[in-house]
Amino acid sequence: MSEQYATDDFMADLDPGDGEAVQTYYPNVAEWVENWLLPHYKRDLSKRAWDPRWWEYTEAISVLEAMWQAWEFHRTDSVTSMAVYFRDFHWPMMRELTSKDGPFWRLDNNLEARNLPPQWEAATPPVGLFRDVDHPAEAGVPFNQPAALTVVAGDDSEDQDDAEEAAR
Repeated sequence: MSEQYATDDFMADLDPGDGEAVQTYYPNVAEWVENWLLPHYKRDLSKRAWDPRWWEYTEAISVLEAMWQAWEFHRTDSVTSMAVYFRDFHWPMMRELTSKDGPFWRLDNNLEARNLPPQWEAATPPVGLFRDVDHPAEAGVPFNQPAALTVVAGDDSEDQDDAEEAAR
C-alpha cells in the first residue's frame, strides 16, 4: 500500500450516476489515507488522537471517505482549488477527526488497548414525520436539498394545516 502512484495506470473509475466515469488518482480511501493524507498531515500526537486502524471507526470511515472524494474533485478543478480543499476540508475535518474528543477519544496510548466507543441510542421517530426520497413532493429535488414547504398567509390555522399536509 505504500507504493507511490505516479502513472494513470492506477486510476480507478467511479460512476457518479450520470453515465460519465470520474477518474480518481487513488483507487480507494485506504490508499489515499496512507499515501497522501498522512504524509500531508503531521501533528504532535500528544495533542491529537489517531488510530492506525482507523477503519474500525464508522465515523472515521465516513469523514475520510468524504475528504478523499473532496480531494479527488479539487485536485483537478482549478489552479486555486487545492487551497480551497485545505481551507474548507482538510484542516477543519482533520482537526475534528483527530481532536481529543473525536472518534479516537477512547484510544489508549498503548495502541493495543482499543476500546471502541459505543453507538449512541436513537429513538424511532413517529411514522410520517419524514418523507422518503421517493415521495411525490420530492420529485425533481436533488437528494441533498429539501423540498420547499408552501406557507399560506393568514390566520386560518385550517389552511395552514392543509398546506403542511399537501407538502407531505
